[in-house]
Amino acid sequence: MAKPSSTTKGSEARRRRWEKLFDLSLRLGWTGLALRLLPRLIEVRSWGRSGPTVLCLSRAHFRRDIAQLAGKTDLNILEIRSRFLSAAQTRLVDWESLPFPPERKQTFFSGAQNPATARARAATTKFARQFLDLVARHYRLDALLSANTDYWGEDGLVRACGERGLPFLVLSREHYLSEHLRQNRMKDYREAGFAFLGTAVAFFGEQTVNTLIETKACPRDRIHVTGAPRFDVWRDNSALAERQHHARKLTLLSFARGYLVESSFAETLRAFAQASREVPDSAGLFQVKCKNEEDRRMCRRILEAEPGHRLKLIVSQNVAPLLAESKLLVGFNSLALLEGLFTGAQLAAPAWGDAARNPHDLIFQPDHPVHREIFEFIPDAAAMKQLFLDAAAQPAPPVDRARRSAFFAECFCVDEAESASTRVERFIHAYTDRA
Repeated sequence: MAKPSSTTKGSEARRRRWEKLFDLSLRLGWTGLALRLLPRLIEVRSWGRSGPTVLCLSRAHFRRDIAQLAGKTDLNILEIRSRFLSAAQTRLVDWESLPFPPERKQTFFSGAQNPATARARAATTKFARQFLDLVARHYRLDALLSANTDYWGEDGLVRACGERGLPFLVLSREHYLSEHLRQNRMKDYREAGFAFLGTAVAFFGEQTVNTLIETKACPRDRIHVTGAPRFDVWRDNSALAERQHHARKLTLLSFARGYLVESSFAETLRAFAQASREVPDSAGLFQVKCKNEEDRRMCRRILEAEPGHRLKLIVSQNVAPLLAESKLLVGFNSLALLEGLFTGAQLAAPAWGDAARNPHDLIFQPDHPVHREIFEFIPDAAAMKQLFLDAAAQPAPPVDRARRSAFFAECFCVDEAESASTRVERFIHAYTDRA
């Protein structure tokens, strides 16, 4: 089988042209053409390695794990965005006939047992067989790797892989540190009657393991704990250490979408904009890390009320350098802010309005004495603006790195002697070597 083309500027440009044609085919309802175009949208992340070839079904943040696996393991890594697969299958499903609303399709598409859902699964499984046949013309796959157990657009692939004896593995990007989130996830599994039909699952920490075991969605002998490869970028990285040594920027990690805290985010963003106007020579100092282009557009709409601001809105998957060059990091009380524990930055989260949640919804607790030593919980928008002004004028206060490391180890599987990428590599080998 021919060696795939490398990821060069030329090949990237060609892939973007294929992506435009793919989007056009969907708008015109040409599902068959969209299916045939999917192999053209596969990106080669690493090749010529001694290990198995893995097709990763990527999503936001999960791409950072994929990047580490491509750079630090013996795996041949291919990547296709999971959204392409879902978009190509949407017209195959009669959504109005299903016994759950479209917004609950995760988990319920795979679990619900009724004729309409069975017909939908049959259609997506047929699609998955055709997709794998097309991919086989270009690559010999040893496994697929997904970011979760129950995405509706990957259900057909789980079943088609099972028919072929091709390992369907999960490195779960969802890691539930809140007891409330764990209980919500288990509630969905039970209500849907969900059972994971793939080969095996790896989690970032022990906290999430029981969501599958207690609901009988997957037995313990098919569940592994590896940690998160995305954080391996901080291991012995002299370039990041040098950035931290000269850190001077203020960074707001956007939480405009996904957390149901739109009001407190808008107030925080406006306070950030106002502070940027009041700080002399603030150009390049205030930066907002947006999740994607849609997120950036939402931020721009909010900032229409703050003309003359000096915020830089950044969309980048290369998050670590942005964090390392920051002396202040502000974000929602979520996994996103936890990566700041690797830095020397001052860490803060809003704690008013719709960001003031019940303790069981939160990862770090405003009333916990240790958490209050690591994170600052800001009571209102005026205090948030003052935080930005003070941080711009002063160096970051000293931090207790040992305490930060200990807290991170409470949240994620950590092994000082071995990277998470190495543990995921071993996890994948355990199932591809026997296939």
